[in-house]
Amino acid sequence: MAFYLNTHFVFDLSVSWHKLFQYALIYIFQYITGLFLIVLLVDILEIDGRLAPLINVVLLTPITFLMNRRFFAGKSGGASVIPRHSEN
Repeated sequence: MAFYLNTHFVFDLSVSWHKLFQYALIYIFQYITGLFLIVLLVDILEIDGRLAPLINVVLLTPITFLMNRRFFAGKSGGASVIPRHSEN
């Protein structure tokens, strides 16, 4: 559902299997990075376990958005986007 909402409403693009695969890769990356970040924050830096998930979200959400924008909109950050709807 998140893939459809991002593709359709955030980036205004048509849905494709290729984009779905890229989307999945981004969130696998986010999940693995988040795991390592939580371990780093709690076990190594000894930050409170209740605060570590908040730090994780604050750090990874913008990174995930930028990765999604790059994959969905192209390397130019949006210049190559072909919208679903024509603007007549």
